[in-house]
Amino acid sequence: MIAKPLAKIRCLKSAQCLDETTEDQIDFEVDFVFPLTEFDLQFVGCEVINFTRKIIERSQPTPKQLIGLAHALHALECLPAITPGISVEYGLQLRKGDDEFAEFKYWSVSINEESFEVTSGGSVYDSSVGSDSYSGFKLYVEAGSYGYRECSDDSYGWIESTVEVLNLGGVLEVSDDSGRGCIKGTDE
Repeated sequence: MIAKPLAKIRCLKSAQCLDETTEDQIDFEVDFVFPLTEFDLQFVGCEVINFTRKIIERSQPTPKQLIGLAHALHALECLPAITPGISVEYGLQLRKGDDEFAEFKYWSVSINEESFEVTSGGSVYDSSVGSDSYSGFKLYVEAGSYGYRECSDDSYGWIESTVEVLNLGGVLEVSDDSGRGCIKGTDE
């Protein structure tokens, strides 16, 4: 069940996310929101925002990465409203091993005007057998009145596993193609 009443209330509180538009000019019912359930919103609030803050605290992001993470945090806090001009993808990657045995794990978040995605997964390589990849948790949502939503696996423990990766030397990757001023009142 889509959390439309909750979405409408949260969107009204988040009108600053919609550029130069006032609350009175917006029809928040369908076109300016992601069709997130109440569970999705709780997951974003408890797991994804905390993941992003932990990255900022513990991974020593570059100034450019920090700007991208700030854009992402702003857009996440505005959910289910769409933040015009937002386009950020970020996450942690962990590679361990050698030529005989190697393992790769990732946790990523992507948010733009059309979609929002949280994923995890990885791959394992053994020289005697080959490689095998796997998917962990996935939440994918497309915006708008006919928005698509897919949620697989269990989100339980998602944040705990990301904290472990930070402790093991996970590498931060941030790609920010957000438009100037995607956070109202700023030029960057």
